[in-house]
Amino acid sequence: MMDKACPVVPRGDGTILAFRHPQAGSQFVKGTVEAGETGPHAARRELAEESGLDLVPLTSLGRSDAIEDGQIWHFWPMDAPDERFDRWDHPAPDDGGHLFSVFWQALSGPLSAEFAPTFRRAATHIEAVLK
Repeated sequence: MMDKACPVVPRGDGTILAFRHPQAGSQFVKGTVEAGETGPHAARRELAEESGLDLVPLTSLGRSDAIEDGQIWHFWPMDAPDERFDRWDHPAPDDGGHLFSVFWQALSGPLSAEFAPTFRRAATHIEAVLK
């Protein structure tokens, strides 16, 4: 099983951080926990790489092996972000320099078709643990 870190950045309005990948649709930040790396460190690194935010992970929101076959997703809530920005673009250094469009996604209601089933399952998990 491959471990994945998924930083969860909630805002007080019931939304969490998401981004649009120019070739792979809308997603939540997540990535592989590298050898010798802790889950919180991986969550912080992935968040910085994919959104440009440097936030501190808090207590775990648990894990799930029901998001993607062969993977265990570990969910980490992050400290409060600067909420001055509703949307921004971030050049992802670990993804060939693609420009990610970062935005806030509501968890209530179904996600748009822009989100692959993997991220819809992740949203269900996140919504359940944040309640």
